[in-house]
Amino acid sequence: MPAGLRQCLEFQSRPLHERQVCVRETGGGFPVRRPAIRTFHLKPVVAHSSPMTDEAKSRASRCFARTGPGGIPSRRDLRATVAACTERLRRDPDDVEELIRRGTALTILAGNGDGRARDAEEDFDRALRLRPGDLLALGGRAGARFSRCKSERLPDDHYLRCLRGAIADWSEVLRTLPDEPHGLAARAFALHDLSLAVPAERSESLAQAMEDLDRSIARLPGNGDAFLLRGTIRLARLPAADSLPSLESSIADFELALQLGPDQPGRHARLAAALAQAAALRIRGGEDAWPRLARAVREIACEPSSGRVADEALDVVCAVVAGLAGAAPDHPRIPGILAALHFARARACQARGLDPGPDLAAALDLSRDLALRFPRDAGARANLGQALVAGGRTEEGRRELEEALRLDPELPGVRNLLDRLRSSRSD
Repeated sequence: MPAGLRQCLEFQSRPLHERQVCVRETGGGFPVRRPAIRTFHLKPVVAHSSPMTDEAKSRASRCFARTGPGGIPSRRDLRATVAACTERLRRDPDDVEELIRRGTALTILAGNGDGRARDAEEDFDRALRLRPGDLLALGGRAGARFSRCKSERLPDDHYLRCLRGAIADWSEVLRTLPDEPHGLAARAFALHDLSLAVPAERSESLAQAMEDLDRSIARLPGNGDAFLLRGTIRLARLPAADSLPSLESSIADFELALQLGPDQPGRHARLAAALAQAAALRIRGGEDAWPRLARAVREIACEPSSGRVADEALDVVCAVVAGLAGAAPDHPRIPGILAALHFARARACQARGLDPGPDLAAALDLSRDLALRFPRDAGARANLGQALVAGGRTEEGRRELEEALRLDPELPGVRNLLDRLRSSRSD
């Protein structure tokens, strides 16, 4: 790390597929739902003094700036930083900068599974006793508290205390830096988690989170995580009767999140579920939204993750397809959609160590029949190719995929799959 520079926390969430929920009964009798670990990244910034000058505020605002690829220190470097800071603190226990620096490294290590967020929180507490109101220490303590919520099995009252404390610390930082986009996004993620933990505060927490996300996105439109969370909250706030405008707004957010991070887990799944729900509403309203439903199935088949979000999205898509197939069994789009859906289910089974055989067989039979009936249908050829590859018939599948790509060069996911097959063959 560059000498003379101080470290501060930047909030950055893991993909939402890792937000697995743990439900436990509290002494008060209500369930506390807990999303899983997120990461916090380092960003070097120049230390500031108090009171804050405009120049110091500008420098401090960089504490939330994103690091680029490779900008995150390795675990070995973080441990070396902790050791070096500890040695300096033996000589001067009241060195605020070293306390912040060590606390930051400990928080990131906790996000990587080293479980030292409590030590980090103690470092930031000490720094704030020595220098009250320090923005770097406040942001750092918020990150440490949030990390404790993710990485430790806290009793429910401690969990809520840490979560509320993180929100309070980020709010204090935002009082000085009200337009800081990463700080706004950080508080929004914590508020979303609070809405899960305390149903009585759900409406208020989600409303504030949406306001924070709108402001954050307006100032930093390249933050895919913010778009993803905003789309998720829009869906969470849907009324009992599904609202098509809200679904379409969520789809727009998920589309942007996917454009900004096409390989990020969870993004295809979120988009697929929203597309399927919107397509069902439109089809039942008499519109021809079958192509949109077919796209929903393609998106769920492209989902690289196997976590809770992927499972829930697959369940949504399956339910929508089953309902529409039951209502219109003779519709010409149904066989192709079912074939693609069987393939997506087979992939999900493989990812979980379950037997994909029945779904693979169904996908292969439906896809072969469709490819014979419609040899110039790129989607049918792609479905057949994917089913063949998944069944171990790689060369046959590769030929079908190449033909599908020739028929439609823009077919989603096919080029990437072919590239992976060529790469594995060259290895």
